Amino acid sequence: MSTVNCQLSTVIRIHLRLRIKQRRKTMILSDIQKFIAENKRASIADLKIHFRMDGDALRGMLNRLIRKGRISKMTEAKKCGGCSSCADDATEIYVWVNAGESVSEKEPVSATCH
Repeated sequence: MSTVNCQLSTVIRIHLRLRIKQRRKTMILSDIQKFIAENKRASIADLKIHFRMDGDALRGMLNRLIRKGRISKMTEAKKCGGCSSCADDATEIYVWVNAGESVSEKEPVSATCH
């Protein structure tokens, strides 16, 4: 009987961990959405700094928001004037999609771009 209880307890703990992990992922996804909505645009470099996450993990979540139609990825971000030292992460830009607004091309590319 105790072996069955132990196995059941283990299954319950695993299930709870998975639910907590899923809830965190949902919270982070909504936090990313909120961050981009408030700032109108964000580079992957900005998001990495703000959320303290790996770029590939962020891209997976960003792709989900793109599929939902909440954000879009700028096709080709222009580097800032003349320095040519901006990292690729600083020019990989994601933009909030809102039918009534557009983001100016003249705004700075990223907070991390010089």
